[in-house]
Parts: sequence; structure tokens; C-alpha cells
Amino acid sequence: MDSIDLLLPHRLSGRRRVRIHRGTLPGELLSVARGGPTASVAAACLFLGARGDWEAVCLALRKRKVSPQEIRAALDLLPHRRDAEALRRTVRFTRDAPWSVAELEMHELLRLTHVTGWTGNREVILRREDDRHRISAQRYFLDGAFAAEMLDVEMNGREFHDTDESFESDAEKIRALTAAGWTVMPVTPTQMRHDPKGFLEDLVARLHRRHRPDSLPGAITYRPSDQGFWTFG
Repeated sequence: MDSIDLLLPHRLSGRRRVRIHRGTLPGELLSVARGGPTASVAAACLFLGARGDWEAVCLALRKRKVSPQEIRAALDLLPHRRDAEALRRTVRFTRDAPWSVAELEMHELLRLTHVTGWTGNREVILRREDDRHRISAQRYFLDGAFAAEMLDVEMNGREFHDTDESFESDAEKIRALTAAGWTVMPVTPTQMRHDPKGFLEDLVARLHRRHRPDSLPGAITYRPSDQGFWTFG
């Protein structure tokens, strides 16, 4: 744990590894842990996202500790805040349930360029029959699933795909999806960030016309800031 965030109704200077924020929360966004009040996971995600701590937010989504709908509902309970724009941005960035920062950036890139027809971390259950006619089912989650095209854009970051176990499970996933008729389009975070337009051109060429944007921006640059990740023109 790198740091702890405290929300207090009064001013107090920060301490080492402790960040102090002034404010209060409604009772609906409070819970009790270890005998004391804590922010709900949804409220915590709102504030973490507002200061750009996306790894923690994506971890909560990946662990199913919170849903995009709960984050959205938490925002509705926090009207008239000075940081309202940053909180709304958190809702936008988490609306498609990204499980990693790279997925979050990819989802936002697709939204900004008006690529449609996709779902983040779509659950797919594949059933197969063995030689003894026994049926088994395997559940997979697709990073960016275009169901109509049966296309899965897989974000292959080292954070989750650089171990022997993940190497084997990734190969099994690709084989199972391919056997079921899916096309898997792998991309790494570095490839997407260094050449976002090339990534989009490759993707759009695989999509039905109704899911393609009218055109792509002339130039796309990966430039993380408080406002987002991508600049155009």
C-alpha cells in the first residue's frame, strides 16, 4: 500500500503516506471496516479516479468489488461539488468496466473516435464435448468484444500476460475462441499508445460498416493528463 486517503470535515495537514481531503459523505456512501467509518468502494473509486489513480479503480472493477452502475449512482449522491467535472470523468472512463489502465485507455479511444458495436469485458461461455460425449463449459472475458463481427480485441499487457501460467491460459483462450468462430486481434499497450491511428485503422477494417466511424482523426497522440489520454489533430 503506497498511501492512505482520509476524508475529514475539517482541515488537517497531510502526513507521510497519508493524504488528507476535506469533505463529507452522505450515509449511503459510508460503510464500517475495522470499527470505523470508511467510504464505500463506489465513492472511493470516484475520488481515486478524480486524482488519476486508475490502477486502483480498475482493480476494484476487475475484482468485482464495484460495478460501473454503482459508481454512477455514487456520483448522483454527490451534487454541487467543486470537483464535479473530475468525478463525471471517472464515471465516463469506467462505464465499460475496464479491468486495467490499458483497457480503460482503449475504451476511451474507441468512444472518442466513434467506433461502436463493442462491449468491454464481455462474458462468453463456450461449451465443448469430449470423446466420451461429456459436455464441459469454460467462461472467458473478452477485453473488447465486437459480437456482430465475432471479433475480440485482446489487450496483452505485461502486467497480466507475462507469466508461464498466463502464457498457457492465453493460448487456451485463443484456441477456444477461434474454434468457436471468433477472431482474436491482439494488441499491446505500447503498440496502441505509440501508434493509435494504426491500431484503429487495423481494427476498423475488420468491422461492419455500421460500426465504423465516418472517418478517423488525421493525427492521434497519446498524452495522459488530468483531462484524459488522447489528443487529436
